[in-house]
Amino acid sequence: MASVSPGPPLAFREVREKDELPLKDLHGDCITEITYPTDFFFKATHGCEGIAGWVCTAGEAGEERLIGFVTAQVQDASSNNVEEGIADCVLRPTLWNWAEDNKFVYVLTIGVKEEYRGRGVATRLLNEVKRFGERRCASAVYLHTIVYNHKAISFYRKNNFVCQKKLQGFYRLNDTEVHDGLLFSCSKGSDYPDSSWDQCSLVPPQLWSILQGFFQSLMKA
Repeated sequence: MASVSPGPPLAFREVREKDELPLKDLHGDCITEITYPTDFFFKATHGCEGIAGWVCTAGEAGEERLIGFVTAQVQDASSNNVEEGIADCVLRPTLWNWAEDNKFVYVLTIGVKEEYRGRGVATRLLNEVKRFGERRCASAVYLHTIVYNHKAISFYRKNNFVCQKKLQGFYRLNDTEVHDGLLFSCSKGSDYPDSSWDQCSLVPPQLWSILQGFFQSLMKA
């Protein structure tokens, strides 16, 4: 019986300036619903505005090609870039650590070429972001996904991300389609089962808002 070739070797590293155009092309292959502005890829590969990135490459040195990516941004709780109310949501499992000077890491984009999916590439890239957050003393990593992307939802839950909130009309695709989004987060050092805290499946948003306000009033008393 003939042996099956394992394919070209895979390697992981931080993005480099030379990755700008390949990264843009790979985003176009992996994320077809959204078109990102050209300057986004310059910022991601040049470390602008607190944006960092990691890639997975396939092939030997000198002939490598990008097959996976993740980009993320460090944000301060008080920054104008932070989504309104995000601190209250993503720190819910660790409300006793709530503080206005908290930092977060926001996963901007993540993707893997179709033929390389199912090989742990996305998990490894997401772990790079988690380690990055630890080095930056971030309280949590958070991200968004569209409600009908069930594979992504399952993937995030398997990686200890918890659904915190459903966002009505969050995604506007092709200037005509409007879809709800989901907010997921993973708190620093969290290894609890997602089902115990997943607000998208257990607690109505109105009830959680009441409980959240109650706990915060206790902490500030």
